[in-house]
Amino acid sequence: MQATAKKQVLAAISAWSRSYRSGDVDAVMAHFAPRSTSLSFGTGADEVARGPRALRRQLARDFAQVDAVSMTVRVKTVDGTGSVAWFAGDCTMRASARRRRFVMPGRITGVMVRCGGKWLMEQMHYSMPYTPQAKGSSWA
Repeated sequence: MQATAKKQVLAAISAWSRSYRSGDVDAVMAHFAPRSTSLSFGTGADEVARGPRALRRQLARDFAQVDAVSMTVRVKTVDGTGSVAWFAGDCTMRASARRRRFVMPGRITGVMVRCGGKWLMEQMHYSMPYTPQAKGSSWA
């Protein structure tokens, strides 16, 4: 992946992360490809959004359940070819709801496509490490 494209992808990930803080569904959706094949996985068993309508519903639910939310993404690797890029890294979600604060450290992977001159999310997967699993152990 060329250095210029890599910088553009990193900037797009940063802008997407900042938009999440706004709690504005439209602002976040602007960073996703409008294709019916787009896919997003969250941490909940029911958090699988296939296509823009499902993602919009998921985001609306997320934002309705919090008073404030933020996302910090620390990209560890980004690469790509042509109009497709992929990335992986650490992601920390912070939220407050009903006078409680939540910090959810996790991992994030994504695939982005260059569409209309912009890098947009096509696939995103956020997961949290299985905490009962001991360090150095492959199973709980």
